[in-house]
Amino acid sequence: MPSKLVETFGSMDKVLPFLWIGDRFSAVDKMALEKFGIREILTVCSYSVQDEQQSRNIKYHHVPLDDSPSQNILLRLEEMLHILQESIQAEKNILVHCEAGVSRSAAVCCAYVMKSKSLSMKKGLDHVKSARFFICPNEGFVKQLEIFEQLSWSAGLDTLNNSPIYRSWLLESGNHPMTEEEAKSSLFIQTLKSDSKDLARYRCIACRTDLFYDCHIQQHMNRAEKVCRFGFLIDPLNWMELGQYEGKILCPKCSSKLGSYCWGGRVCQGFDGEKCGAKVRPWFFIGREKVRLPLPSQPLPLPSQPLPTLQNQTSDIKAE
Repeated sequence: MPSKLVETFGSMDKVLPFLWIGDRFSAVDKMALEKFGIREILTVCSYSVQDEQQSRNIKYHHVPLDDSPSQNILLRLEEMLHILQESIQAEKNILVHCEAGVSRSAAVCCAYVMKSKSLSMKKGLDHVKSARFFICPNEGFVKQLEIFEQLSWSAGLDTLNNSPIYRSWLLESGNHPMTEEEAKSSLFIQTLKSDSKDLARYRCIACRTDLFYDCHIQQHMNRAEKVCRFGFLIDPLNWMELGQYEGKILCPKCSSKLGSYCWGGRVCQGFDGEKCGAKVRPWFFIGREKVRLPLPSQPLPLPSQPLPTLQNQTSDIKAE
């Protein structure tokens, strides 16, 4: 480990006027806090500054984050940026710290720099590095900062809920819901709108009830880099009973079995001799033989946002 890195532990560095970054030692170093005029502290690691270590003239905030690539920082980013903005606008020095001042606090400071200066992720990260040379947000944080940039520096719930790239990251990082009861399931469950007249409708073969439209079909690539033709893999829809981790999909009107679902995903086995092996998650499958196809005069379905896939994986769970 470079000697300069060792010397920097227990110190804090100035990122912008009134914005500082540091580690857990700097957050309890009362002499340093007084020297640099710190008046607020935002802790972004799992534990907060203990009461006996706090200073009376400092306001403390705590947003618990793990230094894990799968940790969702976008979901709490607006809250953290609001804390920083209020302190900085009031010209109060605020320290953002995690365990080592390397990953979590660096990601939060980078997001603030990006938004306040309308910078790309790379330029924002370079700016923070110019203040604290050894910062290194983990790859999951870097990916989320890239998404933050693509969303024009917005991470509000409405923005995230309507963002395909955020939804894809949730799937790739294992942040998909495990049951319908989880709050984040609302990011995935779509509404079947009866007034969607311009969409190709797929109906129950038994009772002709509308089941899904072409916009709900999710396509993925097989091992031959072709679109897999295995049944219909669709978005979860609001008429489905999805209270379990996995289960059957039944027609909402006649209760005929249409297919199966699994929030955690399954490995696609392919269709008609074409091997697939793609991991599709979440898995919402309806068999072709269960569906009355749209009339020929209706538009052919186009692929919706392609689902992230992990090719050539094996699984003991077989597609039904």
